[in-house]
Order: sequence, then structure tokens, then C-alpha cells
Amino acid sequence: MKNKADVVIVGGGIHGQATAFNLAQKGVKNVVICEHKYIGYGATGRCAAGVREQFGLPLTIQLAKASMDVTANFKELYGYDIEYTPGGYLWLLYDHRDLELWRRNIQIQNSLDVKSFLLRVEEIRERYPYVNVNGVLAATMNPRDGYVNPFKVLYAYTEMCRHAGVEINTYTTVTDIKTKGGKIISVLTDKGEIETNTVVNCAGGFARRVGKMVGLDLPVKPQRHEMIVTEPVELFFPCMVITGPWYAFQTKPHGSILMGISLPEEPLFDDVDSLQPQSTWHFLEKVLKVAVEIMPVLRNVAVIRQWAGWYEMTPDAQQILGGVPELPGYYMSCGYSGHGFQLGHIAGKLLAELIVDSETSIDISKCDYGRFVRGELMPEPGVIG
Repeated sequence: MKNKADVVIVGGGIHGQATAFNLAQKGVKNVVICEHKYIGYGATGRCAAGVREQFGLPLTIQLAKASMDVTANFKELYGYDIEYTPGGYLWLLYDHRDLELWRRNIQIQNSLDVKSFLLRVEEIRERYPYVNVNGVLAATMNPRDGYVNPFKVLYAYTEMCRHAGVEINTYTTVTDIKTKGGKIISVLTDKGEIETNTVVNCAGGFARRVGKMVGLDLPVKPQRHEMIVTEPVELFFPCMVITGPWYAFQTKPHGSILMGISLPEEPLFDDVDSLQPQSTWHFLEKVLKVAVEIMPVLRNVAVIRQWAGWYEMTPDAQQILGGVPELPGYYMSCGYSGHGFQLGHIAGKLLAELIVDSETSIDISKCDYGRFVRGELMPEPGVIG
């Protein structure tokens, strides 16, 4: 492990690696990643890997579209197939207030060149006959939404980082960050000390812990979310079906179905010991009950596996992306509240721009940590699961 670096990144998931790669692309030669366990240990390796442009806030839509532009063209840009599979997100709406909200959301999306639209119940029934439309008022759809293979994304970034000269240290735990005179001077790990003036916190569920190393009390709290995967069945639905808290999609060409549901009773934690929490029987009962209501055709499909991971929640379900004026050289990309994986490409690019150029191609000033102190929260209405 190097003992000096221009930039030390804490966390080797998509945010850490995308930031490292983009820094290297911008000419930063000495970038070091410290990953607590192995690549894929945290949220990137445990996520649903859905990618979408359907959000509610203009800024989130801008970020999602910019990241989707990378996702959809990843092979052409970098030469790696990440198995991007478009098919759309079919967001079922049961409440008149939600319908009006998503009408407005679609208007905003369309104004930002996102091709989403509203489907009437008759159209849902015709296009997706396996969906139970009882109580449904309408649904949103954006054909470019879909999913990718998160492990192929990680593999691609790991290879690209290494080819670009980034040093990736796995099983390397950051234990402290030393400062002097209001500036960062080094990072302490269980493998030794790295002298540096720039640190990027991409630690996911451990982000709050890393924040405390420099005296920041980040409002980023892990919350358990779970998923199941079924046996493979004949391909029959191309899109992700969403009710808001519940979602399901079928993988191609394998045919297995992944699904999850958000449980409001799940607590928020100040800190956690592991980024791989235990799954629960309670979740299994809940997710399957909704599954057979929304898609009765799934009634006899067998569940093969179940797992859990952490959403890193903030009070407004929005990311902290940027620096800290009070501590030059300290940057963060965390708190994504469930949509972090899909924003990884653009977040890494913007953070690299901020570190190297002090300005970004998309204005992310509202994503700063200081908004919580100022009371300028920006709640995102389009959170799934």
C-alpha cells in the first residue's frame, strides 16, 4: 500500500470506483481506494441494480438522465458489457393524489428530455395482462428504464481503475482521518498511514462513521432492505412492476424474478457492524403476499434465495454530494437513500470535476451537507422500496 496519495477514497463500491476512475481520467495520477472488505461487499453488490429516469425533482431527473446516458452506452464508451436491459418501469398508481403528483413529474421529466408517459388502465391491461389492475387509476412508463448486472459494473470499474493507475486496497479498514490547522494531513488504516490532503467518503452504510472521523455528524442512517429471487420461469414480462413500496422484475435470459418491498417498521440505525445484515421471515411473508395480489401468475413460483442490505437514508431521501467548506479537501458521495447505484456514473464524474476543476457540469450545490443545517431539504418523491 502506498504511503502517500493525492486522493484517498474510502469505499470501493460504484461511487468510490467511479470517482477514482474519473479522477484518473482528469489526470490525477496518485489515487488510492481503501475498501473495508472485498469489492462488492457493500450496497453495490447487494442492490437490485435497477436504473431509471423517473424521478420527481428536476435535479434528480438531470442526474438520473446523465447517469443513464452512461449506462445505456457503457459498452461503446468503455468496452465492457454491463448487461443493460431496458424494458421500462411500470409504476402503478392507486391514489388520486399520487396520480396528480406523477402527472406533474412526467411534465418535468419531458421538459428535461426524459421520454416518460402515462398509461390508462385499458392500456395497462392490454400491454401487461399479467398485472392485476383492480384499484389502479393509471401507471407511468419510461421505456429506457431497466436494470444492469451490478457485478459486471463493478468488474468493469475495477479493471478500468487499475488500467488507469488507481491503487485498490481491499481488506483495508480506514480507522481515522488526521487533520491539522483545519486541513486533512493523512488517513490511518489497519495497514498503515497514507499521507494525503484529499479524502472522499464513499463508505455507504459506514458513511456516518467516516464523517465522525473529521468531526461531522452526517444525517446518514442505515436502514435494512431485503430482496428475494425466484426459480427461473419462462420469460413473460419485460418491465419492472412497481407499486411504490413493492417492485418486481424478471431477469433475461435466465428468467428468475427479483422482488422487494419497503417495510416502514424497519428502524434507522446510527451505525452498523456489518454491511451484510440478516434477512427476515417477516419480509418474506410481506413481499410474497403483495406479489400474488399484484401479479397472481406468480402464485406457484418457488423462492430460491433471500438477502438483505442497507439503504443509507437521509432526512430528505437525497444524496450528500460535494465538499465541506469548513474542511478543505474533504468530499462526500453518500446518503443516496436507495437510488445510489444508478447515479454512480454521474456522481463519480461530478465529484472528480469538483475536486480537480472546482466546478461541475451539473449544479450540485443543493446536494451539500449544509442543507440540513440551513433547513433547506429537498425531498425526492420518487423513491422506490
